[in-house]
Amino acid sequence: TGLNAEDHRVTQFALAAWNNNGKPQDELTVDIRQQVPDYVIASPEALLVTSTDPSTLSQGLHPVQFAERIDTAFKKLRHAARDIYLAKRKSDKQTREVIKLLALAHNKRFDDRMIYRTRAESLHHRGRPHHYRGVISLDTRIIARALLAFTPKKFKYDYHLDDNGKKTAFPNLTLGALCKANGLKYDESKAHKDAMYDLKCGHAL
Repeated sequence: TGLNAEDHRVTQFALAAWNNNGKPQDELTVDIRQQVPDYVIASPEALLVTSTDPSTLSQGLHPVQFAERIDTAFKKLRHAARDIYLAKRKSDKQTREVIKLLALAHNKRFDDRMIYRTRAESLHHRGRPHHYRGVISLDTRIIARALLAFTPKKFKYDYHLDDNGKKTAFPNLTLGALCKANGLKYDESKAHKDAMYDLKCGHAL
Protein backbone atom coordinates (compact mmCIF):
# COMPACT_ATOMS: atom_id res chain seq x y z
CA THR A 1 0.00 0.00 0.00
CA GLY A 2 3.07 2.26 0.08
CA LEU A 3 6.83 2.43 0.64
CA ASN A 4 6.92 3.37 4.32
CA ALA A 5 6.73 0.27 6.51
CA GLU A 6 5.57 2.32 9.50
CA ASP A 7 2.41 3.47 7.76
CA HIS A 8 1.80 0.89 5.05
CA ARG A 9 1.38 -2.86 4.61
CA VAL A 10 2.48 -5.51 2.16
CA THR A 11 -0.53 -6.99 0.37
CA GLN A 12 1.13 -10.09 -1.09
CA PHE A 13 3.77 -12.64 -0.20
CA ALA A 14 5.24 -15.21 -2.57
CA LEU A 15 7.91 -17.84 -2.04
CA ALA A 16 9.19 -20.51 -4.40
CA ALA A 17 12.08 -22.96 -4.15
CA TRP A 18 14.37 -24.82 -6.52
CA ASN A 19 16.83 -27.58 -5.71
CA ASN A 20 20.50 -27.62 -6.75
CA ASN A 21 19.54 -29.07 -10.13
CA GLY A 22 17.12 -26.26 -10.85
CA LYS A 23 13.99 -28.37 -10.30
CA PRO A 24 11.04 -26.46 -8.78
CA GLN A 25 9.95 -27.70 -5.35
CA ASP A 26 6.21 -27.17 -5.78
CA GLU A 27 5.35 -28.41 -2.29
CA LEU A 28 7.20 -25.39 -0.85
CA THR A 29 5.51 -22.77 -3.04
CA VAL A 30 3.46 -20.12 -1.24
CA ASP A 31 1.43 -17.34 -2.87
CA ILE A 32 -0.90 -15.47 -0.47
CA ARG A 33 -2.64 -12.13 -0.03
CA GLN A 34 -3.26 -10.12 3.12
CA GLN A 35 -6.35 -8.18 4.12
CA VAL A 36 -5.44 -4.54 4.57
CA PRO A 37 -6.97 -3.13 7.79
CA ASP A 38 -9.41 -0.25 7.36
CA TYR A 39 -7.17 2.10 9.34
CA VAL A 40 -4.38 1.75 6.74
CA ILE A 41 -4.84 4.31 3.97
CA ALA A 42 -3.25 3.08 0.77
CA SER A 43 -1.10 5.51 -1.17
CA PRO A 44 -2.78 6.49 -4.49
CA GLU A 45 0.64 6.27 -6.17
CA ALA A 46 1.13 2.72 -4.90
CA LEU A 47 -2.31 1.69 -6.12
CA LEU A 48 -1.55 3.07 -9.57
CA VAL A 49 1.90 1.43 -9.77
CA THR A 50 0.51 -1.95 -8.74
CA SER A 51 -2.74 -1.58 -10.74
CA THR A 52 -4.66 -2.39 -7.56
CA ASP A 53 -8.40 -1.84 -7.28
CA PRO A 54 -9.00 -0.32 -3.79
CA SER A 55 -12.08 -2.54 -3.38
CA THR A 56 -9.82 -5.63 -3.40
CA LEU A 57 -7.72 -4.54 -0.41
CA SER A 58 -10.13 -6.28 1.97
CA GLN A 59 -9.53 -9.64 0.27
CA GLY A 60 -7.08 -12.20 1.59
CA LEU A 61 -5.95 -13.65 4.88
CA HIS A 62 -6.38 -11.92 8.21
CA PRO A 63 -3.09 -10.14 9.11
CA VAL A 64 -2.36 -12.59 11.94
CA GLN A 65 -2.94 -15.60 9.66
CA PHE A 66 -0.87 -13.93 6.95
CA ALA A 67 2.07 -13.48 9.35
CA GLU A 68 1.78 -17.09 10.52
CA ARG A 69 1.79 -18.39 6.94
CA ILE A 70 5.00 -16.46 6.25
CA ASP A 71 6.63 -18.05 9.29
CA THR A 72 5.40 -21.52 8.33
CA ALA A 73 6.64 -21.08 4.75
CA PHE A 74 10.19 -20.29 5.88
CA LYS A 75 10.15 -23.08 8.46
CA LYS A 76 9.16 -25.65 5.83
CA LEU A 77 11.84 -24.31 3.51
CA ARG A 78 14.57 -24.50 6.15
CA HIS A 79 13.53 -27.99 7.25
CA ALA A 80 13.40 -29.26 3.67
CA ALA A 81 16.87 -27.89 2.94
CA ARG A 82 18.22 -29.41 6.16
CA ASP A 83 16.73 -32.81 5.37
CA ILE A 84 18.27 -32.81 1.89
CA TYR A 85 21.63 -31.89 3.35
CA LEU A 86 21.49 -34.55 6.06
CA ALA A 87 20.53 -37.19 3.50
CA LYS A 88 23.55 -36.37 1.34
CA ARG A 89 26.29 -35.64 3.85
CA LYS A 90 28.99 -38.27 4.20
CA SER A 91 30.36 -37.37 7.63
CA ASP A 92 29.08 -36.84 11.15
CA LYS A 93 30.32 -33.26 11.43
CA GLN A 94 28.13 -30.63 13.04
CA THR A 95 25.74 -29.15 10.48
CA ARG A 96 24.41 -26.09 12.32
CA GLU A 97 26.68 -23.58 10.59
CA VAL A 98 26.71 -25.19 7.15
CA ILE A 99 24.97 -23.21 4.40
CA LYS A 100 21.93 -25.23 3.39
CA LEU A 101 19.78 -22.57 1.77
CA LEU A 102 20.42 -19.63 -0.55
CA ALA A 103 17.62 -17.04 -0.37
CA LEU A 104 17.33 -14.48 -3.17
CA ALA A 105 15.38 -11.22 -3.31
CA HIS A 106 15.55 -8.00 -5.32
CA ASN A 107 15.73 -4.97 -3.02
CA LYS A 108 15.91 -7.19 0.04
CA ARG A 109 16.07 -4.23 2.44
CA PHE A 110 12.53 -3.22 1.47
CA ASP A 111 11.27 -6.81 1.84
CA ASP A 112 12.98 -7.07 5.24
CA ARG A 113 11.23 -3.96 6.52
CA MET A 114 7.81 -5.07 5.33
CA ILE A 115 8.11 -8.64 6.63
CA TYR A 116 9.39 -7.36 9.98
CA ARG A 117 6.46 -4.94 10.29
CA THR A 118 3.95 -7.63 9.35
CA ARG A 119 5.38 -10.05 11.89
CA ALA A 120 5.78 -7.49 14.68
CA GLU A 121 2.24 -6.18 14.33
CA SER A 122 0.96 -9.72 14.87
CA LEU A 123 3.19 -10.07 17.97
CA HIS A 124 5.52 -12.67 16.49
CA HIS A 125 8.86 -12.72 18.27
CA ARG A 126 10.88 -13.61 15.16
CA GLY A 127 10.63 -10.57 12.95
CA ARG A 128 12.83 -11.92 10.16
CA PRO A 129 12.14 -15.66 9.76
CA HIS A 130 14.41 -15.82 6.71
CA HIS A 131 17.44 -14.82 8.82
CA TYR A 132 18.49 -18.11 10.35
CA ARG A 133 21.42 -20.47 10.77
CA GLY A 134 22.25 -22.21 7.53
CA VAL A 135 20.49 -19.54 5.43
CA ILE A 136 22.39 -16.99 3.36
CA SER A 137 20.33 -14.15 1.89
CA LEU A 138 21.43 -12.35 -1.27
CA ASP A 139 20.03 -9.21 -2.86
CA THR A 140 20.20 -9.24 -6.65
CA ARG A 141 20.11 -5.43 -6.68
CA ILE A 142 23.26 -5.29 -4.53
CA ILE A 143 24.85 -7.91 -6.78
CA ALA A 144 23.98 -5.67 -9.75
CA ARG A 145 25.68 -2.71 -8.05
CA ALA A 146 28.80 -4.80 -7.46
CA LEU A 147 28.89 -5.96 -11.08
CA LEU A 148 28.44 -2.37 -12.24
CA ALA A 149 31.39 -1.29 -10.10
CA PHE A 150 33.80 -4.10 -10.92
CA THR A 151 32.83 -5.26 -14.42
CA PRO A 152 30.99 -2.32 -16.04
CA LYS A 153 31.94 -3.36 -19.58
CA LYS A 154 30.57 -6.90 -19.22
CA PHE A 155 27.53 -6.03 -17.14
CA LYS A 156 24.34 -5.31 -19.09
CA TYR A 157 22.16 -2.49 -17.77
CA ASP A 158 20.22 0.58 -18.85
CA TYR A 159 19.80 4.12 -17.54
CA HIS A 160 16.98 6.02 -15.89
CA LEU A 161 15.10 8.43 -18.12
CA ASP A 162 14.38 12.08 -17.35
CA ASP A 163 10.97 13.75 -17.67
CA ASN A 164 11.59 14.22 -21.39
CA GLY A 165 12.34 10.56 -21.99
CA LYS A 166 16.09 11.07 -22.42
CA LYS A 167 18.66 8.86 -20.76
CA THR A 168 20.31 10.21 -17.64
CA ALA A 169 23.71 9.28 -16.21
CA PHE A 170 22.09 7.17 -13.49
CA PRO A 171 22.00 3.36 -14.00
CA ASN A 172 18.57 1.79 -13.67
CA LEU A 173 18.92 -1.26 -11.43
CA THR A 174 15.23 -1.99 -10.94
CA LEU A 175 14.15 -5.56 -11.55
CA GLY A 176 12.28 -4.71 -14.74
CA ALA A 177 15.12 -2.69 -16.25
CA LEU A 178 17.72 -5.37 -15.47
CA CYS A 179 15.55 -8.13 -16.92
CA LYS A 180 15.00 -6.24 -20.16
CA ALA A 181 18.67 -5.28 -20.46
CA ASN A 182 19.65 -8.93 -20.09
CA GLY A 183 17.16 -10.31 -22.61
CA LEU A 184 14.54 -11.53 -20.15
CA LYS A 185 10.82 -10.94 -20.56
CA TYR A 186 9.27 -8.50 -18.13
CA ASP A 187 5.62 -7.58 -18.57
CA GLU A 188 4.91 -4.22 -16.94
CA SER A 189 1.18 -5.01 -16.79
CA LYS A 190 1.98 -7.94 -14.46
CA ALA A 191 4.87 -6.38 -12.59
CA HIS A 192 4.20 -5.30 -8.98
CA LYS A 193 0.64 -6.58 -9.33
CA ASP A 194 1.64 -10.22 -8.93
CA ALA A 195 4.26 -11.14 -6.32
CA MET A 196 4.84 -14.56 -7.86
CA TYR A 197 5.49 -13.02 -11.27
CA ASP A 198 8.14 -10.70 -9.80
CA LEU A 199 9.65 -13.64 -7.91
CA LYS A 200 10.05 -15.71 -11.07
CA CYS A 201 11.59 -12.74 -12.91
CA GLY A 202 14.07 -12.29 -10.07
CA HIS A 203 14.96 -15.98 -10.19
CA ALA A 204 15.47 -15.84 -13.96
CA LEU A 205 17.73 -12.80 -13.54
